[in-house]
This record gives sequence, C-alpha cells and structure tokens, in this order.
Amino acid sequence: MRPFHHKQPSFTLVELLLYTAMFAFFALLLFGFYSDVYKRITLIKQANSKIVRVTVALDLLRRDLMSASVDLQDWDFKNLVFKKNFLDKNGYPALTFVAWGIDNKGLWRRDGNYNLSSQSWLKSNVAFLGNEIKTLNVYLETDVNRKIRAKVRYSVDGKVERCFFVLLRNRIWL
Repeated sequence: MRPFHHKQPSFTLVELLLYTAMFAFFALLLFGFYSDVYKRITLIKQANSKIVRVTVALDLLRRDLMSASVDLQDWDFKNLVFKKNFLDKNGYPALTFVAWGIDNKGLWRRDGNYNLSSQSWLKSNVAFLGNEIKTLNVYLETDVNRKIRAKVRYSVDGKVERCFFVLLRNRIWL
C-alpha cells in the first residue's frame, strides 16, 4: 500500500525571500522616520537650552542692576563695574562690586572687591555665562520722574539688537 501524502500549505523559498525583503524595506522606512524625528527633537532641545541660557544670564544682569547703587560715584562706566548692595544669607546688608562684559569666550560676570580709584580688582570671582550674547551695552539715563534707569542693549548671535530697561531701585543702604 502506498502512503498517502497530504499536501500541507507552506511558503516557497521565493515567497519567503519576497516577504523578508518587504519587511526589511518597511523597517528601513520606519527607522528613517524615527531618525528624522530624533534629529528634530535634538535640534529643538539645543535651541531651547540656548534660550534658557540667554534668559538666565539676562535675568541675572537685571537683578544685579536692580540692586546697583544709585550713587554714580559707585560706578566705573569704562569697565562696566558698579557697587551692588544686597542682603547676605543672614539678612544683613552687604556690598560687592559687579562687572559684566564680553570677550572671545562669551558673556562673563565678575564680582568681588574692586578699587574704584585704581580701577583694579583686589579679589574677584568670574563666571562665564555662555557665548550666545554677542554684544552688551549698558547706559544710565534719567526718566521723567528723575529716577535713574539702566538701558541694556544686547544682541544674540550677532543678529537683531534688543533692548530693555531696568530701574535702579536699590533700597538697601549701608
């Protein structure tokens, strides 16, 4: 008696190769899509961190100017150094000198002891705040109520110049 061979459904080698090629093609399309999305997310994160660094630096400058001395004798305009009155960690009035500037490393802030007559630092700490801000100018002017305010002009990446005003409203007297 001859054995009965029942033909079972199966794939041929050509069909398997075709399905494998189609799967590889769709996997490549999906990988390309995810790769593009990842690149865009990375660019957005970089732009966002740049905006955050600029915002933090300008906020620190704004706070320094708000607590700057209103006595113009406490300013060295040539080097953008000014006396800053503040409350120390125990709540007692204290003072320090603060300077802002830009060099080839970017925006920096210096604070410490400064001799106004010799225009030299006796002791200081320097913090670099990024290289996104390319120009920085601070001018003092008097508004209509005879209050002194600082006009800050800056540009980010050397492009459009922006401006903001800060009222010198230091209320801490030593």
